[in-house]
Amino acid sequence: MKIAILGGTGALGLGLASRWIRSGHEVLIGSRTIESAKSACGKLNINEDQGMLNVDAANQGSGSVTHSSVTDTYANLTSTTASKAGANSEYIKRKTVVATTASTLANIAALKTLVLDGQNNVSFTHNAIHDTRALITADINNSAGANVFDKTVTVSDAVTISQGHTLKGLVTAGGNASGTLAYTKVTDSANNIAG
Repeated sequence: MKIAILGGTGALGLGLASRWIRSGHEVLIGSRTIESAKSACGKLNINEDQGMLNVDAANQGSGSVTHSSVTDTYANLTSTTASKAGANSEYIKRKTVVATTASTLANIAALKTLVLDGQNNVSFTHNAIHDTRALITADINNSAGANVFDKTVTVSDAVTISQGHTLKGLVTAGGNASGTLAYTKVTDSANNIAG
């Protein structure tokens, strides 16, 4: 039997895999990262090709896998590898999806459209945004901040101190005050920076 172990790189997954391999089963090791999965295969002395992302392992195991939700990185959700969500969006269409890493507002909007697939009873959530000050501000003004409120927001271009304070107030205005704002470049007068 072909057995897929999702999240199979820890002590429990490796222990189960080892026992099933000794019993003659083919084991696939799933992980959030290819590197971890392949490393686990090395520890088990099995072919490195048997290590893969969780979604790929789930779709190759014996039997069928059904799911109603997916939580993964933006990169994995949008990968163009044939077995992943981006190229075969049936794995994420009309499912509850949580994107756990940052992307631009445009990328998040495109992924949300794909996931919702015209349905209103589906949930799409993202935890972080990385975009320019102008696009973040425009999103706050045009969509009532739904994409940035209470998220981790990183501004990719320069801001003045005043703009940074304004953005922080808007990002944390979503009600939970749990949003965070990060920016790495400040362009302002010496007096404002010193003050």
